[in-house]
Formats: sequence, C-alpha cells, structure tokens
Amino acid sequence: MKNDKKKNELHATATLFYIVAAIDYLAALSYFIGGGDTSLGVVWMCIGSTFLCLGAANTKQQKDGQPNPDEEEKPDDKTEEQEKDRLL
Repeated sequence: MKNDKKKNELHATATLFYIVAAIDYLAALSYFIGGGDTSLGVVWMCIGSTFLCLGAANTKQQKDGQPNPDEEEKPDDKTEEQEKDRLL
C-alpha cells in the first residue's frame, strides 16, 4: 500500500515537471517570435530544459522503483528489542 502511494507521488511529480517545462518552452517561444530580447528566450529555454531533465529523472526513478535517497528508512523498534533479547 505504501509503495502505491509512493509511485503515485512520483508520477504526479514527474507530470508537474513536464507541465512546467512545456510552459517554459512556450515562454521562450514567445520571446523568440515576439522579436524582443532573445537572451531572455534562451534563459527560459534553459529553465525548460532543466525541468524536462528533472521529469525524466523522476520517471526513471519511478520505473526502477528505487527509493528516494533523501528519505531514510527507520528501523522498527520492535525488531531492535527482539534483537537485544536474542543477544542476551
């Protein structure tokens, strides 16, 4: 049950990264077509590419089923107590 929730969170996060990337690409396109300052278009394109890479990394993590490195698994207290009892 916990794994399903984690997969749904990863899927939602990846989808949001892809949506933000598309919006950033549209902003870059508007700067290029508008004939204004093209350097801002390049900046928005780089930001969009960054979010595209983040979405791809989250999608890969979802497919591999690897846990998030920021989250540490906490040991169960009962197993520690059982281990201590076993050693004594």
